[in-house]
Amino acid sequence: MPACILLISMIAFLIFYCCVGVKRAAPNKVNSSSCYCSVCLMAIFITLALGAVGVGVYGSIQVHDGSTAASDATSEINKSFSAITVVMTSINGIMDELNEQSDDLIATEVNNSVIDVLVESVSNLSESVTRLPQQTEGANDRLMWMVQLFQLVEYYRTIITFLLIGCHGLVCILALMGICFRSKCLLMATTFIGLICLVATYLYVGSLLMVDVAVADLCMDPYTYIKTQSVDKLYMDNSTALYYLTCSHEDDARDPYHQATKDSLDAAESMETAILEINGLSSKGEDVLDKLYGNVGTMIKRLQSLEGDLQCQGVHTALEEFVPAICISFVEGFFIIGVAFLCFCFALTAILCAAPKTWKRFTSKKTREELDLDDVFLPSNNPRPIVSRTNNPLFVPPDDRHSRRISSNTNLPAATNSLSFFRRSEEDMTLLEHPPPDYSPPRPGSEY
Repeated sequence: MPACILLISMIAFLIFYCCVGVKRAAPNKVNSSSCYCSVCLMAIFITLALGAVGVGVYGSIQVHDGSTAASDATSEINKSFSAITVVMTSINGIMDELNEQSDDLIATEVNNSVIDVLVESVSNLSESVTRLPQQTEGANDRLMWMVQLFQLVEYYRTIITFLLIGCHGLVCILALMGICFRSKCLLMATTFIGLICLVATYLYVGSLLMVDVAVADLCMDPYTYIKTQSVDKLYMDNSTALYYLTCSHEDDARDPYHQATKDSLDAAESMETAILEINGLSSKGEDVLDKLYGNVGTMIKRLQSLEGDLQCQGVHTALEEFVPAICISFVEGFFIIGVAFLCFCFALTAILCAAPKTWKRFTSKKTREELDLDDVFLPSNNPRPIVSRTNNPLFVPPDDRHSRRISSNTNLPAATNSLSFFRRSEEDMTLLEHPPPDYSPPRPGSEY
């Protein structure tokens, strides 16, 4: 949508500026009123543009707050998730060692019936462990990448947004100064920078809309979206994803892994008791049994740690902070910025249309009559007499600053009487009584 509006605006500006460049303004009263209207139009829309810039600053601050809250919440989710992942990875590794040591013990003590009880305990523990949360370390990497992405995007978004807002303010200030100082140069600079700013603003609004569409997919049903992304990318199984989501957005939700963790602890403790009751093994069997006993003790510690981590507390609090931060503060802030910048684009469009008309009025040449009307030393009802050059003027050069120009068709007696106070000698009278002959320009000679 912003790309379409930008294309239409640029085509309209091209046509408008061509028409303004071709049409010449005749300086009259209509043009004076047109100049007054264009200045008023620019002043009004500059005020509206500055208001839109202020709203954009507010929206940018809200987006920053939402992005920071979402980044912090994601970091808390990553901490809780990472702790469970580390414990589960250790439990699965210990379980693999227990299975191998159990097989070695069976191979060493072939005909010992006491080993059957221990093997059954290992089988029960392995079955209980498979019902615990199953998640991969890829989810940790994904969450950490999301935290870094939030911080990186917000950093560059803040820089670009405030650079664009600064450009908006510069255009408005140049336009105001151009009006106040009646400067064609400032208005031309306003038009040039304003066109660049208009293109950049529409592109920025387009990027905001793309981000809003992406975030809207999450905010329509955030928990289902997170579950689908986690399971489809094989970060965890379906039951594990349901555990995190169920324990985060339902009040007084029961931990679905509480019973599985309890059963695993009971199986590990019974296995530890069974190991202590085994006697009469060979030396090699005793070595395998000692290793088995040590791994069972480590397993019990890991299961107790997992029981403390599987309380949904950290993930519950973090997800409850993440969803409002993204779906309320973040989206609303982007919406405010988008609306404010679109309003600024419309106001800037009006300013760019009025600027050429205004500077043409400011620099239009005035006629002789308008110059006379502007002269405060001339009466308004007595226009200045027009003095034109005539053929064969007669000059009476005085000694001081007074001089007169007399044309060839002047009444000589009247001129003599009127200029009697300029007489200095008889030569002056001779010049007045005997005017020079009429002047005729020489004819061009023949080329030959």
